[in-house]
Amino acid sequence: MQTHNADAPGRCAPMARVIAFRSSQEVVPPVSQNPPTSMWGLAFERSVVLRATRIALIVGTVLALINHGNTVVMGAGNLETWIKIALTYAVPYCVSTYSSVSAVRDRERMLARQDD
Repeated sequence: MQTHNADAPGRCAPMARVIAFRSSQEVVPPVSQNPPTSMWGLAFERSVVLRATRIALIVGTVLALINHGNTVVMGAGNLETWIKIALTYAVPYCVSTYSSVSAVRDRERMLARQDD
């Protein structure tokens, strides 16, 4: 394992790295000391769930209005319509979750390679 100069631009201190998320800061051990993160573990992390929920609400609402707006406004919606609307929200939630998990795992792999 090679040592890195923590003062060099773009380099993290070997003992800990500070991640700033909006206004909060959290000290996280180096990636090489973290256990491998499972896909399901990442999918249920608070930040991933909040991001996916926000995206699902926005994208799902737009798609629901486009695809089912007339039916709902006319009061002609039945159980099948409401199931389809629920799925309209579920799809962007799942896509956003998968995208976030993939990005985090790719970043972990990249940082692990840099530490080697």
